[in-house]
Amino acid sequence: MSVNRLNARLPEGLRVHRWESHASYASPLSDLVEASHWRWHCPVNQADGARLRSAAFLSAAEWLWEKGGRVEGRKQVKQLNLRPLVTDLRWVGDTLFSTTRTGSSEAGNPLKLHAAILGLEPVALHGLLRLSLDLKPDPRLAQAERFEPKLKNMYEDAVLLGGGSNITLVDDEDDEPLRLG
Repeated sequence: MSVNRLNARLPEGLRVHRWESHASYASPLSDLVEASHWRWHCPVNQADGARLRSAAFLSAAEWLWEKGGRVEGRKQVKQLNLRPLVTDLRWVGDTLFSTTRTGSSEAGNPLKLHAAILGLEPVALHGLLRLSLDLKPDPRLAQAERFEPKLKNMYEDAVLLGGGSNITLVDDEDDEPLRLG
């Protein structure tokens, strides 16, 4: 399917710019994401305060935020340093551009993270948009030979099952065998 045909079927506001096919054994994208790039158009009435807070954030060596979460299996409030999680924060007019590290389990919800920096409620960040992701190389793609026999077996099984064979599958939890073909 071409990118144009795909975009014609997508909801308003969602567009595919480039399509790359991945092997079926490739790692999930969520495992490969290192950073996310964001854009937020700041309402005029919040711009001055947001600019002051972002300037303070950039000049601080540490920016602590109290976040609810689990510590040693118990739910409680913990302090999280946001400074190493945000690697870029800059204004272009009334638009804030930022980059957040995503590989850390501490990264959490991007709305809450940005709101904690800007001194706003997360709902005030209406329209925060992820522009792109930085991905690390997929280690599975470098090990293609490990997956080839498995893929061949899966293909052979699919051919057998789709070819009208008389294979009988028996489910241990069911009294009746399932007949294929």
